[in-house]
Amino acid sequence: MPKATAFNPLAAARASAASPRQAVADVAAVYVASTPDG
Repeated sequence: MPKATAFNPLAAARASAASPRQAVADVAAVYVASTPDG
């Protein structure tokens, strides 16, 4: 998934509808990227 989905809730919602597992991975990646510890 492109990082753009992190800033596009509609695209993220479509992605989650198509692949819940991928959506969880995307959310986890965004969370890790947003933490100070990286």
